[in-house]
Amino acid sequence: MLDLIDRHGPDVVRLHWYSLEDLKAHPPAMVSATDIQELEHRNVITLRQTTGAEWVRHIYVPMSIPGAPPAVIEVVESLQAEHRYIDMTRRHIALATALVAAMCGFIAMGLGYWFVGRPMAQLRDRARAIGAGDLTGRVRVRQHDEIGDLAAEIDAMSDRLAATKERLAAETEARIATMDQLRHTDRLTTVGRLAAGVAHELGTPLNVISNRAGKIVAAEGAGGPAIEYARLIQEQAARMVAVIRQLLDFSRRHGPKLGLSNLRTLTARTIDLLTPLAQKHRVAVELTAPDGEWFARVDQNQVQQALANVIMNGIQAMPHGGRLLVSIEACEALSPVDGPR
Repeated sequence: MLDLIDRHGPDVVRLHWYSLEDLKAHPPAMVSATDIQELEHRNVITLRQTTGAEWVRHIYVPMSIPGAPPAVIEVVESLQAEHRYIDMTRRHIALATALVAAMCGFIAMGLGYWFVGRPMAQLRDRARAIGAGDLTGRVRVRQHDEIGDLAAEIDAMSDRLAATKERLAAETEARIATMDQLRHTDRLTTVGRLAAGVAHELGTPLNVISNRAGKIVAAEGAGGPAIEYARLIQEQAARMVAVIRQLLDFSRRHGPKLGLSNLRTLTARTIDLLTPLAQKHRVAVELTAPDGEWFARVDQNQVQQALANVIMNGIQAMPHGGRLLVSIEACEALSPVDGPR
């Protein structure tokens, strides 16, 4: 009790001495009858609120002094200091809790921006770039979570779109090239028809010229420059008739017809047909083939068409002129089913 007085001061802790009999006769209002009966064996503690809203604690301690009647010491202690301490502790706890919550909030915002906000911004920018047509970039996200999986899927989608774009561009170029080839084929068809008409119209005059030159040769007999000139006219007219006949044969549409053909002769005739075009492009077309006859069972018209296409491609591939070599060689045949053996 003295420690309480020393710690809190006489204004906070007060002591009262009561006779047990007096206390039983006039018990305080805050002490029940049961507590009065128990005062002989134990302490009794009660709480009371004053009119000033101050809480006061009453401690009743039984005293047994030899030679003296039983007594009770009442210790009255004010709890205002404890309440102030509790209120201050509550405020400190609330403030610390608010600071911890604020700190946790800032940490959560930072982590959220680093692990969610920043990657999502990159995904947004990449999506906008893909929408604008940029399919070469990559999402620089190295997370191993759902956002990382989404970034990987966006990159894969970008690669697939780029591959599709390249394929579409190649298909478009091929389609344009095919259309150009078709238009070129139409022009060649028209030119062929015109050439066939021109050749047909020139055939009769050339025959007349050739016949007149033959009559000149027969009438003059041997010798003389007129005979040489007439023979020269007859040879050139025959050559022009042969060229016109080749043109007509080449322009006509024939069905498949297999026959035994001399490949050397067929190739030479095709080269002769395309020689004027090659000379115009400053391309020299040469034929090399081993000695002897090279016979094969083929469709002469189709083979001539294929040779003409190949030679035309070679001429067009040399815009500055050059030398185009056409060779005939023996090689191993290819099976249409099993392939080369």
